[in-house]
Amino acid sequence: MRKFSGTNVAGENHDLAGITCDVFAHFTLDSGGTFVPVDIQGLRFANIITLFDVMAHSKLYTMGLGDSGPEGMKMFCRQHKCNRICKKLKLTPTMKLIGDIDIIDDEAPQPDPGSSVDEADELLGSASEDYGENDQVGGDSENNSEEV
Repeated sequence: MRKFSGTNVAGENHDLAGITCDVFAHFTLDSGGTFVPVDIQGLRFANIITLFDVMAHSKLYTMGLGDSGPEGMKMFCRQHKCNRICKKLKLTPTMKLIGDIDIIDDEAPQPDPGSSVDEADELLGSASEDYGENDQVGGDSENNSEEV
């Protein structure tokens, strides 16, 4: 598994696979301006990289937990450094995209500062309803108390 960028840190990759992931995030933002993929990670098999568990920051906080909204989008714009592929595709420099993000800031619903993962569990149903008291979610099987 390889991590190409973080939730709050834009990628600064130098190899072809990494800069392609950086371009993917920039291209997505430049194409619609409503969200930017972040926390990009993946597995490489031969010449194919499968991305998974990608998060995003969106203008309207619609991408779930970890979505930092317009501020997260602006953070990406400030951190991203255009690479040779961004330039070849003639993508708009991310610092110029910040103005488009600001346009909708006043209309975007603001997250409740008191909200938490516990409140999300209440909305989605508690994990304890789906799993027994001794069951573990995730992790490796060596740490589980019962054999599968």
